[in-house]
Amino acid sequence: METFGEKIRKCRKAKGLSQKKLADFLGIRYQSVQDWERDRTKPSTGKIPELCKIFDVTSTWLLSSGGAKYPGKGKMVVGGTTLLYGLQTEGRKFLNLFERLKPETQQIVIKLMEALVFKR
Repeated sequence: METFGEKIRKCRKAKGLSQKKLADFLGIRYQSVQDWERDRTKPSTGKIPELCKIFDVTSTWLLSSGGAKYPGKGKMVVGGTTLLYGLQTEGRKFLNLFERLKPETQQIVIKLMEALVFKR
């Protein structure tokens, strides 16, 4: 029987995401993802729907012990970027534009977005 942590790890890897990248998508520290995968802690109930959307699984499958093997459909790739299921048209457009930027410009955009998101 697979534990919750084993399911998270399997799903994350199937989507081609690092622990850091998954944490970034969820707005949390990567150490939290490490703790989930080690079955030390579980995500808050508010993160479960986000995880299900990212992994393309049901909450019943994710939260139940055992169960069938990973039912996700794998990853979608557009322009070399792994896209998450449920990403809206504007998000896809942004990712495609972002990939065209030089790496140093990408870092500027990331810092700007973080400043806007974490602005208090």
